[in-house]
Parts: sequence; structure tokens; C-alpha cells
Amino acid sequence: IAMALEEAPVAMRVVSDVPGHLFEDPEEAVMRICLKSRSEIIQSVLVDACITMPDGRVRKEQFASKIEPLQEKTFALELGDAPVGKSDLVVRLEVIDAAGDKRGMERATSFAILPHFERTASNSPFGMWSFFENHHGADIETTCQILRKAGVRGTLTNFILGVEPETWEENARRTV
Repeated sequence: IAMALEEAPVAMRVVSDVPGHLFEDPEEAVMRICLKSRSEIIQSVLVDACITMPDGRVRKEQFASKIEPLQEKTFALELGDAPVGKSDLVVRLEVIDAAGDKRGMERATSFAILPHFERTASNSPFGMWSFFENHHGADIETTCQILRKAGVRGTLTNFILGVEPETWEENARRTV
């Protein structure tokens, strides 16, 4: 069995402006589909986004465009109609070159619309062990933002402060 590998003609990233795609305000809930051409020729792209919401509804959205050589294009996918809870998002990209050849890729992720609540980490009874960074996960700033949104009061000191004593003071200041 043999396999030839080639670089994708268009790179795709699915991102948001909030850590973990955990949206506190449905009005600001937007995922961005970022495309970057790696080709010297104009290419046609077709992007299909499918959102499966916690109440069972499915919403599909499609974007069609051309991408100039070595240029970037971003599509905004507004999520404000999603109910509170976790939703799944699947984005499929089809790239069609000048010869009509098609190449595709898919990215699956999830996002959540969080309920409004008043509890803060300082009055929360919840704590947790967090192994994010030590197990190749998110950095301290991102992790602490997610923990605060969850209303977690505390986590392991060595995680928050780090393992090197010279970083303790700076890390404590960043995460308060």
C-alpha cells in the first residue's frame, strides 16, 4: 500500500474569541471560519456548517466564495439562536480548483451558551483538580477564565502558580 501526501490548497481554522467556546452572552456568540489559500491560483470554496443544538434543532448554513492566491477569507457564523447548553458544530470545506478537482476537509467542535448566574468563584463551594497545562491543555490564563465561568472557587496550587518558585508571584497576579 502506498500513499502520497500533499499540502491542502486551503487551510481552515474554526475559532471564537472566548476560551473554550463558552459564550456568556448569546448576542456575542460567533464562531469564525478562517480560510487561508496556500495556492498560486484562484480557488472556489464551499463551506457547509451544521449546528446540532441541545434541544434537537439542527441549523445549516452555507458560504460560497472565491479565494485569491495566497489570501485569507473569514466567514462569521452567528450562534445567538442556540439555546443554553452545549451544541455541536461540524464545518465541511470543499475546495474546487480551476481544473474542477475537488478536495475536502472537515472540522468538528462544540460550543456552549452558558446560563446567566450570579455566583462568583469567591462564594462558590466548588473546587476541582485541574490538569490542563500539565497534560498539554490550555495555558494558565485560558484555564482560569474557563474555571471562573464555571464558578469554580479553586484548583491545585501547583497548577495555578506553576512548578517553578520564581514564577509564583507573577502567576498568582495573573490569575486573581
